[in-house]
Amino acid sequence: KVTRSDLDAAIEAGDWAAVGATAALLAQSSDVTDTASERQDSTDSRASVGSSARITELDRLVEAGDWEGVVLAAAKYEGASDAESTQNQSALGNKDAEMRVSEIRAEVEALVRRVVPDEIDNVDEMMLQFEGREQELVETLRTMQERSVAQRARAAVHQSA
Repeated sequence: KVTRSDLDAAIEAGDWAAVGATAALLAQSSDVTDTASERQDSTDSRASVGSSARITELDRLVEAGDWEGVVLAAAKYEGASDAESTQNQSALGNKDAEMRVSEIRAEVEALVRRVVPDEIDNVDEMMLQFEGREQELVETLRTMQERSVAQRARAAVHQSA
């Protein structure tokens, strides 16, 4: 049986894929337990771990019982966390145009590996197709990743049902 405590643990760990999957399972469960005071204690203890805005949004969705919203928010956060990680790794040195393109290419490559790994050999061609619109390519791949996370969460619910 999945509980809100399981959801809180996934949020505390910043494991957005697990948050999505757990929320999807909770959506299928008819009896979700945990008292309001337990939720508040858990929220207070994890506020320093992650973004308070993310936690607040997730808590609002959980309290409303909007499990699909939790799944989608978790997918959005997972995509943003991956992007932040890629940006942090490439934030060193001078920010001239050539460096920005190589940073974007690295992010595109990382996203392609996660979302459509069969297309990894076509990253150069993608970059040429989106020359001058690289950010559009990154956003498209992020959206694909968010949808993939949400789809995996829904599949987990169907397998457990």
